[in-house]
Amino acid sequence: MNTNLKIALALALLVAAVIGATVITQFSEGEPDKALAGPAGDGFKGGMPLSFKDANLYYDPKADGYAMREFPGYFEVNKEVHWATYLLRNANPVPVKLTAKWRSCVACSQVRLAVLTADESRLMRRNVGVAAAVGGLMPDPEIALHRRADAGELTWEPMDFDKPDQELTVAAAADPDTPTWCALQLGFEVKQNGPKTLEAQMGMQAEGMRTPAAQMFTVSFLGDSAQRVSPNLYDFGVIGERSEPKAVELYYWSTTRPPSAFAPPKVGGLDGDPFFAVSPPLPLSAAELESLARRASSDKMAVRARGGYKFTVTLRRDNPTPTGPRELDIGPIDRNISVSASDGSTSGQTVQLSATVTGLVALVDSDVVNLGDYRGVVGTEKEFKLTSERLDLDLEPVNAGTGAARDRNPTGVTVAAVGRPVVENGLKRWTFKATVGPNALGAVNGPLLVFRSKATGQMVRIPLKGTANSR
Repeated sequence: MNTNLKIALALALLVAAVIGATVITQFSEGEPDKALAGPAGDGFKGGMPLSFKDANLYYDPKADGYAMREFPGYFEVNKEVHWATYLLRNANPVPVKLTAKWRSCVACSQVRLAVLTADESRLMRRNVGVAAAVGGLMPDPEIALHRRADAGELTWEPMDFDKPDQELTVAAAADPDTPTWCALQLGFEVKQNGPKTLEAQMGMQAEGMRTPAAQMFTVSFLGDSAQRVSPNLYDFGVIGERSEPKAVELYYWSTTRPPSAFAPPKVGGLDGDPFFAVSPPLPLSAAELESLARRASSDKMAVRARGGYKFTVTLRRDNPTPTGPRELDIGPIDRNISVSASDGSTSGQTVQLSATVTGLVALVDSDVVNLGDYRGVVGTEKEFKLTSERLDLDLEPVNAGTGAARDRNPTGVTVAAVGRPVVENGLKRWTFKATVGPNALGAVNGPLLVFRSKATGQMVRIPLKGTANSR
């Protein structure tokens, strides 16, 4: 016998030995995968009649087992039935009866069982052994079975929680080394947004058991909208007279829809505003989705990002177009934009954008006109000073108007000039008085006093706060 043939025979014997040892180790009935739950009987060795790896199912991308890594975990609210899959084995030389005993709520609407034939179970035993022997060169047979179950490709027998005496049989192990494999699926509907855990109790009774065992199976998930936007609140900060354009990158993404079912976003709420610009959306790469999910996750809940896009919103101080106001209005800026699917398949998500535009005009010795605590039935008044480096600037208060509320002073509040503006040390200074009428305001923190440049129409908005008491 030549040397090459001897080496080949030796390798073949080694592989056969490894496969045999692996099969004996994985399928000889020692301790079951879960806690013991029944006394021994004729042909039954005791413990849980059906063994399994996981009885509690939820999304965990770091889990060792396929079931948790690939469980979707996030679902939209609708009437679709989703399935949670659990793989079980009967390693006993006697059959096991399975019954649907109890469920935590009607959202867990269905249950079904698929039992592999003896030939299919022998094939599973062989494939598991070979896969272990060749060290990952062959797809994991349990994962393959799990995927077939998730795809609904097995032969299913329905069960009914309203018929707890209904029994389905998991056949006895074909031989000591070949357990009978089966897949149990719990069907559930997602009826509202938010986290939810469903429980279902299954009865298991091996032939020869005097008392059936009971095992609780759980599935935890989260009802979610089709889309998210991150961040949904962003402050550009201070926009000074010499500020460069400022930008924020927004992510429009989904925990429930893959890229093939998730249309690019469209942005509303900035139409006609020359100071904001929105870039075209770009699809997120797999690495970007993983990074996004990691940032959105917490110690208590892992977040899945299945598909998404990114786009940029830019704010600039000057108007790049030939029409409209030349510069941003002075003072606080608040814009709500709506982000939704361009094909109309999702409702809009609101993103709040804010900034503070400075320059041109400043409030002297403060950043807010503070009315303090005053008698609401009487009202109050407060003097304040504005200053500017623009000596040619001519300001007027806007006490009434037909435009948006943000373009005039609050109802019941009037502002009037006190004397004429003066120029000191290269600065122009105005003194104004704000008068609040009886019962005009309650606790105020956010209304704006509004002024307008007579020459350009540029608005200046000054924050106002105070508390009207009932004394």
